[in-house]
Amino acid sequence: MAHPLKFAAILFAPAVAFVSPAAADTLTLCNESGQYMRAAASAKTFFDRSWGWTRIRPDQCRDVAGKVGGGYLYVYVELSNDPFDREGVPYRPKDVEWGEACVNPRANFDYLYNDRGCEEGMVLKDFFEVLVPSDAANYRLTLKASEDGILDLFK
Repeated sequence: MAHPLKFAAILFAPAVAFVSPAAADTLTLCNESGQYMRAAASAKTFFDRSWGWTRIRPDQCRDVAGKVGGGYLYVYVELSNDPFDREGVPYRPKDVEWGEACVNPRANFDYLYNDRGCEEGMVLKDFFEVLVPSDAANYRLTLKASEDGILDLFK
């Protein structure tokens, strides 16, 4: 005979999943900087992972992370006037928290961390922290240039 508590847990589990709020499906970056953008993302969950590159033309939006859920993501952005530039100028927004993650500056990557730090060919970069609300279906950040040419990040 099945244990009654195990049976109750099986029946109750789908109901919990049904009533919990929807997690964010994507993190979208919009580029209104007037320059070409190259972005990477990093998540720190049960394991640390970073991935990139997503190229975003001026006046374009692209998804840089999928199935992000609620919580913290880390984003790294480089800007350049050349759409084929592989190492642009890092964008550093004001008044945000920072975290470090490994990137491959020359090629696309999807990297799981180990205790030894970045592997050969990878370099450590400063990523800015983004708090993604757990109830957001999609979360969008826009990088805009103001009239005085200063770049800022808008949610």
